[in-house]
Amino acid sequence: MSRLNDRAYQLLKGAIRARYQQQPAARIPKEVLWQRLEKLRLQSGEPAGFEDLRAIVSDAFPDFDLGLLKSAARLNQPKTGWGFWAWGSWGCGLAGLVVATGGIALANLPLPPIRNVVADNAPLLLLPSFWMMDQDYRAATAATAQAKQLLDNATSAADIELGATKTQAAQAALDRLPVWFLGSRPKVYCSLVSCRWRFSLDEFAAARKTVARLEAQVFQERNAQALLNQALATVETARQQHQSAKDSSAQNAALGDWQSGIDRLREVPQETLAGRQARAKLVGIDRDFQSVTGRAVGRQQVGSLITGAKEYGFRAALAAQKPPHPVEQWRVVQNLWQEALALLTQIKDDDPQFAAAQQLRAEYAQNLAIAKQREALERQSIESLEQADRQIAQWRTLAAADPSNPRLLGTLQEIENNLERVHPASTAYAKAEQLRQFANQALQRYQPMTPQPNVAPDAPATQAR
Repeated sequence: MSRLNDRAYQLLKGAIRARYQQQPAARIPKEVLWQRLEKLRLQSGEPAGFEDLRAIVSDAFPDFDLGLLKSAARLNQPKTGWGFWAWGSWGCGLAGLVVATGGIALANLPLPPIRNVVADNAPLLLLPSFWMMDQDYRAATAATAQAKQLLDNATSAADIELGATKTQAAQAALDRLPVWFLGSRPKVYCSLVSCRWRFSLDEFAAARKTVARLEAQVFQERNAQALLNQALATVETARQQHQSAKDSSAQNAALGDWQSGIDRLREVPQETLAGRQARAKLVGIDRDFQSVTGRAVGRQQVGSLITGAKEYGFRAALAAQKPPHPVEQWRVVQNLWQEALALLTQIKDDDPQFAAAQQLRAEYAQNLAIAKQREALERQSIESLEQADRQIAQWRTLAAADPSNPRLLGTLQEIENNLERVHPASTAYAKAEQLRQFANQALQRYQPMTPQPNVAPDAPATQAR
């Protein structure tokens, strides 16, 4: 058996090479030490121990790393069977692994006092938490995008239900994110993995708001789908009852239920999938109803159209009360007027109530035009206010840098001009008045810096006369 095995030989050779790189001017050349190792390697007998290895390098490097020599001596010893000490070492290793695992688990507990201390001193221990946060963020982002796509472009009830499932998954992923730890961006983890997130409270709040909107949309879609199913069931039941009716009384009762189902179809919110489906089904249902009921029911249908249009008109007028309103509110008003006009458009020109319907159409069209004007006015006022806000920020920057900058007065005048464009009937007018006071005060403060002409003392009295 060789006195120096390959593992110990390679370890010592690498260590000697490293020492010569640190101390190239050693007393003994490194080749001499390597020859000693090679000679010991070629000898047969008892494996070299610590003192034997130390004797090889001590004359060249008296301060040679004793720990490394001990490691080489251990590597040079022949392997033994699984005895008591082997099993003890294995047990100690397993115990150490358990302790290390427990320590990592403790460091990753979702407790701010523990997590913050670990993040400041040993961030690598938080890799499991950062990985989970990354996965939850990616899951929330993906589920939110999928839910939005499904709900905004739904073509069937299955899309709505799948969108609801994705919304719940996004909410669950957001719930797992530690809100108190959102401000951290682990540099070590992000250097190893391509992080797509920058956990911030604003981003988290925006995600929460988006998921809440999607949940409300799911609730609205489900309610609309329930209304659609109930209305269709009512129409189908009334149709069958009318076909099986044996007298006019039963037929009239069935027609009344049929009309009730049609009215319910019109009550389904038009902005939902069920509303779009109801509008498509109404064409065929109305056609069948007209063919069964004849002109009398046709006149009743026209009355329902006018009643529905008036209801939409009433709600539009109610929504437009007490202006000013934001742009979104004026859009709601426009949609209501458009729905009313759409109902009136269905009345044919040979109907006796066509003239009355046309009168309502003219009134509602005028109201729709007014709502569009108010929306445009509101939008223009908001844009002017935002422009003034930006100019005020620019003015403050200039004033802080150089209070005598000649551009200050020009900027104030531009601010005044933009604020003048804010209409008194807009939601931006109140804030515009506050900014106008600021601009006037600033203008008065900087006005003395403008050169004034020399005027005789009695000049103001002369001009006054």
